[in-house]
Amino acid sequence: MADDGNKTIIMPNPGGRRRPAPGNGFGQSQPDNIHPAPGEQSPLGHQPSHLTPSSQQHPAAHHVHDLTFGSLPNTYLANANDILVFVGNLNCVEPMADVTSIRREVESLFTGFESNLTALGYPADKIVLARYMLCCLVDELVLNTPWGSQSSWSQQTLLSKYHNETWGGEKFFLILDKLQANLSQNIALIELAYVCLATGFCGKYRLAKDEGAGLFAVQQKLARILEQYYPQADTELSPQWRGIGRGNEASKISTSPWLWASILLLILSATYLFLFFDLRKQTEPVYQMLAKVGWQDIIDQELMNYNQPTSADTGKTPINLSALLRADINAQKVMLGEQDGFAVIHLVHPALFASGSTVPAAESLPSTSAIAQLLTEFQGRLLIVGHTDSTGKAESNWVISLKRANAVKDWLAGVNPQPGRYIARGVADTQPLKPNDSAENRQLNRRVDIVLLAKGAN
Repeated sequence: MADDGNKTIIMPNPGGRRRPAPGNGFGQSQPDNIHPAPGEQSPLGHQPSHLTPSSQQHPAAHHVHDLTFGSLPNTYLANANDILVFVGNLNCVEPMADVTSIRREVESLFTGFESNLTALGYPADKIVLARYMLCCLVDELVLNTPWGSQSSWSQQTLLSKYHNETWGGEKFFLILDKLQANLSQNIALIELAYVCLATGFCGKYRLAKDEGAGLFAVQQKLARILEQYYPQADTELSPQWRGIGRGNEASKISTSPWLWASILLLILSATYLFLFFDLRKQTEPVYQMLAKVGWQDIIDQELMNYNQPTSADTGKTPINLSALLRADINAQKVMLGEQDGFAVIHLVHPALFASGSTVPAAESLPSTSAIAQLLTEFQGRLLIVGHTDSTGKAESNWVISLKRANAVKDWLAGVNPQPGRYIARGVADTQPLKPNDSAENRQLNRRVDIVLLAKGAN
């Protein structure tokens, strides 16, 4: 696994931790010499000049911020602060730096690390484990730098000097597994191991072919363990997140009158649309009821004029509609039908009415001469019924269908003016000839029916 300085690292937030029991590695008094006063030299070993990038030496180098663990309650991390700072600045070390001098200064950091923990009374075996993990971290990251891999560091690593071992990539994780067997006593060392992994140590996972999945799983497991021991406190995301004050001036939201006018207009428009469609929904049943008013009375009155009110009497009205309207039938302008025993002329030309229109196309109406002859030979009343499809536009389908019926009624009155003979009704889309599931069927349903209120027409 290549060393990627930009990878995401999960770091438990030390803020708000509860103090663990004494003896497990944190919560104890920090040595006075961990943070020396300005101008004093740290007994942990001064930060080597080789380890800090210089703006003169690296004009193009990115500025590196030192990691700071000295303020943490974990004493292992607090005393390993300078070692971890060194690891964080490895990529900024001059390729031609004096590796021998660097090695000498790093060893002095390890000496200070051990001596401080010993002075604090930490068990020797735990100090050895902490040193082992830090040696693994430093050795691996140094040997993965261009200058470190070509230096004498590879001949004698820190691990070989302090622990007489050449590689700790496997043993590091064995130690970590054993530490997890007793979390309460080893949580400080577990956190140190987590920081080593987060800083870049990979060990046996560096050459793994799982693209880092195994190492990531280990880090995730440790993060969950640390979260259990370090409850997160609600902290501010930034120490300076508040804006700069403006004296005694109160913060005011300046808004343009046009903004308020636009908001008001939007509210009024939404209210209008809601009320419009709600009113339209409520008026549909009213239109349907009004369309039925008087319908049955008309039918009953006409049926009473004949001896057989429930069947067609073809002998009393010698009008052959099929012959009279043959040309219009062939031109697909009309269809003949029957309703309640009365002959019905369906005006069904596809272009008779456009969708939403109430004005019939003159070329789609039946022959004026044929209709004039019909109105002369047939002296009864005519019921003109308007229909729509199911795709209503702005006006209600009930209004549109009634307007279509009145338009045909006016056309008939122009052919044969007889006031009171023509009755107009609108039934919207309640009586379709075909289902409104296609454009062709919807065209057929946009029609006007002329009902001859007398028996015998055929």
